[in-house]
Amino acid sequence: MQLLPLALLAAAASAATREEFVVEAGGAWAFTGAYNSYRSLKLKDGFWAYWDNTKGRVLTAYVTNADLAPLPEEARPCAYMNGIHECGVHSVEHIVPKSFTRAALADEGIMFGAENNVLNWVPALHKVNAYRSNNRYDTENDDIVDEVVVVESGGAVNTTVEFDDEREFVVPTSDRGEMARAVLYMVAVYDLDALGVFSQAEVQAFRSWSLSDKPGKWEQSYNAWALATHNISNPLLTTPGVWEKDDDVWEIDE
Repeated sequence: MQLLPLALLAAAASAATREEFVVEAGGAWAFTGAYNSYRSLKLKDGFWAYWDNTKGRVLTAYVTNADLAPLPEEARPCAYMNGIHECGVHSVEHIVPKSFTRAALADEGIMFGAENNVLNWVPALHKVNAYRSNNRYDTENDDIVDEVVVVESGGAVNTTVEFDDEREFVVPTSDRGEMARAVLYMVAVYDLDALGVFSQAEVQAFRSWSLSDKPGKWEQSYNAWALATHNISNPLLTTPGVWEKDDDVWEIDE
């Protein structure tokens, strides 16, 4: 019998598997209805409740000049009275689009769970959300060929939406870590790479994005809220910078 060096034995013992990632995440979240039914029944308590407790500051995905940005002045009375989701500024952005998971997942409960999974949701400006639509993310740093300036609420929040020549959506550098961790979570929990939704090249790019852009306070806080509210969490936020480095979790035979 050939003995392995101690260093290799230690590495083998510490290597995690995708199954372990899914267990730590709380499993593949399932739901009994489509997003539209969730939106009408549970969206306020199941998603917006977190943002309604952020003291008038809300994440605005893909906005280059804001992280937890102040609500526009004219929206604040509405937000305080009715909740952020009632004020016509933000909508739910599915980081991995619903069309991706619906096309890939055969089990209806798992499919509905994927499209209603709050760890795949962030608030976004209505207009930015509409421009992103279900376009893929540019992970190859291609040349930008189209730019659209989006101004919301009289200029209180503004950003530039960018696309490459394949109509892939260019994620601002400041947002890449957050988006990558959500995508990687969805890839691992729902096997979206094995199902052909994301290529190995895309997964490798998202690993790099996650490692180069560390989690912020809101991301950690939101993950803790999701665990307390829905009993699911993203292991990439529970132990930042660890899971991304483990090839056994992310590399598959294509």
